[in-house]
Amino acid sequence: RQMCIRDSTGSMGRPQPNNSDQIGANDTLELFRQSVSCSSLSFSPTSIPFLCLDVAQKTGLLAEVLQWKNEDLGLENDEDLRGKVQVAAGGLLVSVLRLSEKCEIDLGAAAVAKIDLNGRK
Repeated sequence: RQMCIRDSTGSMGRPQPNNSDQIGANDTLELFRQSVSCSSLSFSPTSIPFLCLDVAQKTGLLAEVLQWKNEDLGLENDEDLRGKVQVAAGGLLVSVLRLSEKCEIDLGAAAVAKIDLNGRK
């Protein structure tokens, strides 16, 4: 189990890396995983079918935000759209991470394996 770091007010803060000041890709994923575990999201239902439906629902929310946009979204000039995309993409990432944890899949390794597989095609 990870330890959640409490800030000066005693509330849960973001977990910190253990042994190094430098954070790599694996550390980033682990810190994110710990942050999700420390949040109220860890108390949501966790059955695999529910998590699959949650990923599908979050994907639909992101698609809804972007469905009528053209190739050039212009997110740098549209703070409202950028905020909506950020919220929807963040929710989707949390859902995918929760599903991968429940299935005991190393998401970082799975992504690298998929990139390697695509490169061989």
